Amino acid sequence: MVPDNWRLGPDEAKYVISDMSPTMIFASSEFQPMAASLASEFGSIRDRYSMDNAAWEFAPFDVLTEADGASPPTDMNCDDAYVVFHTAAVDGRSRGAIRSHRGLVLSGLQITGQP
Repeated sequence: MVPDNWRLGPDEAKYVISDMSPTMIFASSEFQPMAASLASEFGSIRDRYSMDNAAWEFAPFDVLTEADGASPPTDMNCDDAYVVFHTAAVDGRSRGAIRSHRGLVLSGLQITGQP
């Protein structure tokens, strides 16, 4: 998962997408025109989902929750990347900061005070 900052302009968003090669893109109606334009430039993006009102060839987000709940088995390691946050640009381009599955769980445990 690669969340994108809503403040990014088209060139910055294009850089983040090109850095990661995502297969899906999620956008609210306000950003669907820009996201659709960017998605058409990248062959890796197969699916587009709307976070509110679907337009610009975006499917409603609800279609993702209408499945039977089954998903194919996935071979995953706790140190695999779960999310990549693109941080502040120091040299003119943002850098991807990786959070692993383990790091996400441990952060949640720390916040809740669980051992």
